[in-house]
This record gives sequence, structure tokens and C-alpha cells, in this order.
Amino acid sequence: MRFALSVRVAAAAAALAGALVLAGCTPHIGDRCTLNTDCSIQNDRICDNAQPNGYCTIFGCGPNQCPDNAACVLLYSTVPGCPYDGYSSPSRTARTMCLANCFTDSDCRNGEGYVCRDPTQPPIDGVVIDDNQAKKVCVVRPDYNAGAPYSAVGDAAAVCLPSGPDVPPIDAGIPDAPGGD
Repeated sequence: MRFALSVRVAAAAAALAGALVLAGCTPHIGDRCTLNTDCSIQNDRICDNAQPNGYCTIFGCGPNQCPDNAACVLLYSTVPGCPYDGYSSPSRTARTMCLANCFTDSDCRNGEGYVCRDPTQPPIDGVVIDDNQAKKVCVVRPDYNAGAPYSAVGDAAAVCLPSGPDVPPIDAGIPDAPGGD
């Protein structure tokens, strides 16, 4: 009887230790990846390969829905050069995604080009849609100057105007052969 009890206790302890080891290896939002399965075998996270060395994330997140203490951030809500505000109305260019929370650059994969930034500031110009609007997130180090945002229709790129840019008419005819009629 005592032997059976000690075997059960040992088996339970081994199962608990195994679960703790596996939990320590579970990928988190912001981890490096190559395939979606590097982020989750349940297929609930994806590997964004557009980021250096991949970035485990969830696209299409909603307010306060990101796991691992990550932040749900709305990105690309406007077309560069257009005064259109995609935050207040549906935007065809906007995307929400979970980004890893951080406090300092060392919380991010800074050896791989990631830094801790306020996603609401240029050049990211995103919106944290979680209740806690003061979150910082791990993003690729910005290597360019976003410049000042456009504030008036007069400053807008021609593609944003109702009339569109001036485009010469297109002649789809066959050109005359040289020296022919």
C-alpha cells in the first residue's frame, strides 16, 4: 500500500515538473519565429515574417484580448500623405495586432533590432486599444524620420484628393510603322 502511494506521489511530482518545464518553453508574443508553429501548436498565434527574425503575434485582436501581457495596437490606419483619419471610421489599411509589452529596450530582442517604444508616437503613430493606454511595446528600431503629419487637404498627396492626380489620356492604338502610311 505504501509503495503504491509513493509511486503515485512520485508520478504526480514528475508530471508537475514536466508541466513547469513545458510552460517555461511556451512561446510568447514578440518571440522570434520562422513558422506559425514556432508561436503556437494550437494555431492561435502567427509568425509575422515581415519583422526581422519573425515576431509571434495575433492579428485582428480586440481591446484587452492579447495574451502574455501584450498590448493590442492599431497600426497603419491611414495612407501616408492623406489627411484621412482611419481611427474614427473603418479603414481599409488598418490592422490590429498584439505586440509584446516592455519597460526598457532590454525587455525586447534589442540584439536583433527591437526596441521599447510608445506606439502612439512617430514614426509608429499607432493607437493602443486596450484600457491601459500608457503601454510601451517592442517594435523594430525606427530607422527613418516620419516627418510632420499632413494637416490640411491642400497638403495631401494627389491620390487622396477627390479628383485624383492628373493622368494623361492613354492611347491604346497601334503606332504607325516607320515609313508606312
